[in-house]
Amino acid sequence: MTTKRLIAMLGLLITLGVIVFDSAYHFDEKRILLKRNNNSGQTNWSMFYGQRFVYYDGALRYNEDFEELSKLIEPGYVILSDKATSYYAAANLPAYVLNIQRHHGLWRSPLWNKAIRSGMHCTLNSDQSNTEFRLLLESEKVKQDLKPTLRYILINHDSNNKNVRSDCFSIRRNLQEGAIKKLFDIAYVGKYLTLYELKQ
Repeated sequence: MTTKRLIAMLGLLITLGVIVFDSAYHFDEKRILLKRNNNSGQTNWSMFYGQRFVYYDGALRYNEDFEELSKLIEPGYVILSDKATSYYAAANLPAYVLNIQRHHGLWRSPLWNKAIRSGMHCTLNSDQSNTEFRLLLESEKVKQDLKPTLRYILINHDSNNKNVRSDCFSIRRNLQEGAIKKLFDIAYVGKYLTLYELKQ
């Protein structure tokens, strides 16, 4: 067998190996059932973005958490979360959803506008960022003329979802949760999601 044929055979085997590896997630019985129950084809995958990434970077695994959260969330209030989770929450919960990405639509509060524009959760040092975040929450708490009102903060602890773990809100959540706990009570702890509710 010539060298060219060996190289071609090796390339073919590697390609088949990659396809089989990625296809395992596509044809997994548990995931097929989950996708079918949610009317989701979830078929967009390629050699460099396999079915496992489509699965882990989506919200299907959060269904149980969202079912429980929908029983707890009072409609008409605002939930603050990271960018990816805010999208998932907007589709699953009866509330307004806010994230602190500066390129998203600015909310009516000048305080949030300032926070979004400054990118303080990503650019400031830890102590200063934590202080700024606490002051922001405190000022929203006493601001009576703001409707709808921030009442919930949703933290996603899913380390497999790269859309979540790469978000600055998620990266800094350990610092922010200290500030959050001073003003918010834990209302729900699920497999992936933790809900904080403003103290009454």
